[in-house]
Amino acid sequence: MVTGLRIDPASSKDFQCTACIAAKQSMRPFPKEAETRSMAPGEVTFSDVWGPARKPALGGASYYISFTD
Repeated sequence: MVTGLRIDPASSKDFQCTACIAAKQSMRPFPKEAETRSMAPGEVTFSDVWGPARKPALGGASYYISFTD
């Protein structure tokens, strides 16, 4: 049982906090084929960032970023 938390029974039951909304979001699958084709290197670049790491790397980095052309 939680102690010290007061809940107003008259409050809206439809209330959604930012964290609740983010936790319920989903991502649609990527298409198997691109709708348009790139014609030159660097025309379409994907990136992803991971981190922070629990323990920094030997050089002190805590994040990892990747680029895919």
